[in-house]
Amino acid sequence: MRKLFLFALFFVFATSYGQTIKFSEDFESTPLSVTSNSNNLPASWLRTTTLHYSGSYSDSASITAAGDTTTLTTDAFNTNGYSHVLLKFKHIAKLDLFDGGYLEVSNDNGSTWTRLSLAEYRGSGYFGSSSNHMFNSASYPADWDFMNTGSSPTNSWWKEELFDLSYLSANESNVKVRFVLFGNNTATYGWLIDDIEVVVSNNDLVPPTISLNNPYPSGTVIGTGPFMVSANIADSNGVVDAKLIYTVAGVSDTLTMQSMGTGEYQAQLPSQSYGTSVCYEIIATDAFGNKNTYPNLSCVSYTTQIDPNAPSAFPYDVAMYEISNPTDIAIANVPTDIQIQIENKGDSTLTKAQINWELDGVAQTPFSWAGTLTKDVVSSPFTIASSTLTPGFHDIVVVASNPNDSVDQDATNDTLRSTFYACNSILNGTYTLGGSNSDFATFSDLFEVLNHCGIDGPTTIKVEPGVYYESLVFSN
Repeated sequence: MRKLFLFALFFVFATSYGQTIKFSEDFESTPLSVTSNSNNLPASWLRTTTLHYSGSYSDSASITAAGDTTTLTTDAFNTNGYSHVLLKFKHIAKLDLFDGGYLEVSNDNGSTWTRLSLAEYRGSGYFGSSSNHMFNSASYPADWDFMNTGSSPTNSWWKEELFDLSYLSANESNVKVRFVLFGNNTATYGWLIDDIEVVVSNNDLVPPTISLNNPYPSGTVIGTGPFMVSANIADSNGVVDAKLIYTVAGVSDTLTMQSMGTGEYQAQLPSQSYGTSVCYEIIATDAFGNKNTYPNLSCVSYTTQIDPNAPSAFPYDVAMYEISNPTDIAIANVPTDIQIQIENKGDSTLTKAQINWELDGVAQTPFSWAGTLTKDVVSSPFTIASSTLTPGFHDIVVVASNPNDSVDQDATNDTLRSTFYACNSILNGTYTLGGSNSDFATFSDLFEVLNHCGIDGPTTIKVEPGVYYESLVFSN
């Protein structure tokens, strides 16, 4: 019985977030589940192998005469029993500003149609004005070469679009979607469509929205980094995960973005040698498993470059870059890793350095670093020791020296100091103040911990009867 109950429980949870594909067309095999209609036969939609997002085929149509209108219509599908409907597809709309492609939906097998608008659009492009919703080269002006009417697209131009059809077409029996191409300019390439999909669920299907915050590394950047990437990520159901994925020389790595509050997420791209090209993207997931990627089917890229006006460097110069941990607070009475980052400010590739450090004025065991850092590159954080700290304030001084067993030729950048507070714990629960064997002897002790450690849940302070001669200042 217990095994049966566990299976039933798992089944309920596994299916409650379930998504079902009600329509799919990738144009890879015939017969297709779409039909074409046109007022001018040469403008009809045709399969092509010239450009495609996946597989070997897509569908495309172009304007061959002024006044052309051609449609690509899906077969009927039903959404009965589902409250959420999402339309997804990949496309390239290399069309003139006054021409375009728009979408319509029908719930009566094509007898009547409703044009999709900004109210349903969940993509990241420009979907026309409030009264004229459509795609053309202005939807992604940089990626679709808006200023050059006659240019031909490449496979790097593909974009994914999302439309939330829940309000229009949930719980319907005979739904169709059609793509409508119209225009007058015969010099443009046309509209290409691939991988059409309609997904239904009884949970929200719309993924998180992602927008990068300025400044962010793009194009040619002066310096090697590290570079902080910040993005605003939002979802009505909550963001459960945000990743920054970057690629260097074909090798990818993943960083977890940290929530900074109010919808902002951050991660730091590691330092790279001069002349290195980096490509990165952000993937965010909501509580129902819906994912979104920024940018749309591409990446943000940059290349590191040396400052041509930078002064000449010494051959051997190691610098302290950062004391990475601890920063503001640490937990007392448990081992705490002491982590730092160093930077090679010399012309010679750095392979060795000595790290001397003090804790609260007491010299600690030196650390010998070995690795490879080219000019101006910053190391990843590395641990030089682990220390068990007593509660209260502490001071760390770290000095980097002996680059490649040589004399450091610039001692002005060798030393960093950090002051932090070690907490018994982050306050959460019930505590006593005053009297014997209390958690806090005075209000000053309490406020010191509150100011430096904060709270992490409902917290109650029980004050013992007595007279307390203290000045208390409450602030946000």
